[in-house]
Amino acid sequence: MKKIKSILYVEDEINVQNELAEFLENFCDNLYTANNGFEGLELFKKYTPEIIITDIKMPTMDGLEMTTKIKEISEDVSIVFTTAFSDVLYFQEAIELQVEGFILKPISLDALDKKLCNLISSYELKKELEEKEQMLIQSSKLAAMGEMIGNIAHQWRQPLSMISTIATSYELKKELGEEINLNNFINDMDTINKNAQYLSHTIDDFRSFFTPTFINKKYSLK
Repeated sequence: MKKIKSILYVEDEINVQNELAEFLENFCDNLYTANNGFEGLELFKKYTPEIIITDIKMPTMDGLEMTTKIKEISEDVSIVFTTAFSDVLYFQEAIELQVEGFILKPISLDALDKKLCNLISSYELKKELEEKEQMLIQSSKLAAMGEMIGNIAHQWRQPLSMISTIATSYELKKELGEEINLNNFINDMDTINKNAQYLSHTIDDFRSFFTPTFINKKYSLK
């Protein structure tokens, strides 16, 4: 059975919470439990679980208010309400919050198992698609980088040739014992400096373009 990182279970009836907690631990690495919506909200802010199972009618803060506040923080979290038949008046508001479903009380473990398996499968698929999207972005960036390297090589050819020509001319003058004109020397050094600055600017342009956001991150295509 595939597991996700964490599940938050919010239930004010302690006996029900204890009975279901052991079952929920089969679906996640970490299970967090809360007795009301306020505690649930604080735990969500701290741990950001992928799935939330919550009762609707609870003291301090009910499940609807908690869900509203959580959705303001993250729309990606999957939320399932556990509810009794007497809670039907809350259904419309819950639907408007775009929750992932309802489990009627008393809770059927088979129904909850099916719901959790579907949510985990959807989560894994979404995660895989996001990783593949990042790989495509990185591939596109690497292709663009290759093109940019070609452009840089082309742009560098002339200034490098200029620097090399000046350096070679002074080396030749030295070998021939020719006197070096100070004004010409200053002008040539200025030319070398300007070309060196141009080369430096192209490096900066390249560096700002290529940030290795995903270079060290490994993805698996299955």
